[in-house]
Amino acid sequence: MATDFPLFPSLPPELRLHIWRLALTSSWSCTTRKCIRYQQDATIGAHPHNSISQSCTEARQVLTQTLTKIDRLGWFNFPRHLLFLQRLGAGGLGRRCPVEARRALSRNVQHIVVNAHGKLQMYSILEYLHKASPKLKSVVVVGPWFLPEDTDVYDSVRDWIAPYEDWGQVFLDSPMQVDLDVLTKAIERGEGDGDCRLAHGLSVEQYKARLDKAVRRLPHPLPDGLRPIDNVYWRTRRMLDKVESILQKYSTPPRLYLQTAEQMRVSRKQTGKRPSKRKR
Repeated sequence: MATDFPLFPSLPPELRLHIWRLALTSSWSCTTRKCIRYQQDATIGAHPHNSISQSCTEARQVLTQTLTKIDRLGWFNFPRHLLFLQRLGAGGLGRRCPVEARRALSRNVQHIVVNAHGKLQMYSILEYLHKASPKLKSVVVVGPWFLPEDTDVYDSVRDWIAPYEDWGQVFLDSPMQVDLDVLTKAIERGEGDGDCRLAHGLSVEQYKARLDKAVRRLPHPLPDGLRPIDNVYWRTRRMLDKVESILQKYSTPPRLYLQTAEQMRVSRKQTGKRPSKRKR
């Protein structure tokens, strides 16, 4: 700071501390956890406050007063920290991680991206978060959120197509491989009670209405040999109902955001690696 602004040391101490506080808390950090060896985990991703806190003793002092420290995992600005979960074991909330660190991270986290490998695993992660993460404010659920056509006309072929359900990872090594600017801005709009749209440019309520419309256009009775569960939009609507029912267990339910793995990959930065799709 003093290098870019030579007069910075001459500012009143209260103003300098305020500037350091803004610098340390204004940017988003986006991480996941990785088990680097038995009983030892590390956070992998972007921690902008790390470099800022190394500027001087004053910056370090503000860091210790403003952010939350979790032993073995580091410092966190939880109001602007996005944690990626792909599973509950190593690489997720880490069952091999020391219990105290795992509980502290779960207890304080406010914004999470759930990038599960399947429907049942997604439900398990959300149920765990309900029990372990009382401060949760935002949940981004990555999954096969299929978008039906906006029509009331039934199509005997297209309405029974079973597309590939992409439960793949959105990155291989680190959230740094994904451009998360769109995601974090959507969360900020949601915090301000703004219009928070993600999947397909629709809010969750608009998306539910589109799914309901697709289900209503199915004929009654159904064609021979077909059941409601054979319709991908019926299945997707039930999956969304289950997700919402888990989040409603919170005394103050966190905001729900939907995103597909493909949409997350489209925003991926050019790193030379492509996240793999899960084989069926």
